[in-house]
Parts: sequence; C-alpha cells; structure tokens
Amino acid sequence: MIQHRDIDDYYKDGEFLRRWELVDGFPRCTVDALSIASLEPEDVSTQEVANAAVRKALQDLEVYEAALMLASQDEPVRLITQIDGDEVQNDTINPDWTAWETARLAVKGVTNSTLAL
Repeated sequence: MIQHRDIDDYYKDGEFLRRWELVDGFPRCTVDALSIASLEPEDVSTQEVANAAVRKALQDLEVYEAALMLASQDEPVRLITQIDGDEVQNDTINPDWTAWETARLAVKGVTNSTLAL
C-alpha cells in the first residue's frame, strides 16, 4: 500500500505536478499530471495544498492503524520495581505500559474522517 511518504507532488524533474486524491481510502492519481509550464502559480499552490491534504489523511490513518495494533494487545504491567545500587526499591511506570496507554488513547480519540478511510 502507498504510504503518506510515497506521495510526491512532482515528477520528471519537476516538469509535471501530480494530482492525488483518495479513492475508497487509497491514494490514486486518477487524472493526468499537470504540466507546470501551463499552470498559473496559484493553480500550482492549490494542487500542492490538495496533495498535502491527501498525505495528511494517510498519515493520520497510518498512525491510527499502528496505535490500534498496539492497543489491541494485552495491557502490560503498569508499575515495575527497580532496585538501585543502594538496594533501594523504586516503583516506576513501565515504558511498555506508557506506550500501550498512549496507543489506547489515540484509538479512542480517532476522528470520524480517519475512520471513514
């Protein structure tokens, strides 16, 4: 699957501007690229903004999918006990639990527009 980082605006040494869009949640160039020589600067800018919106939507989806995978795992132990050099016990939050909790909250807070992809 095409990732957000794979979406380039230009090709052929910058002569053409691609027109990305989402089709059924997948990035596609369904229309021929535009020749830069035939465009007004504001048209180039408008298409760059549209392409950036596609990249952002895909990035949001990728983050959600990664969080969903992590959050679907069993909850790790929240506190771990460590013993320092003086043999003093210290309870600290497990970094695996922190990652799991962050993922769980990301899944919980996903936007409807990301879910629609």
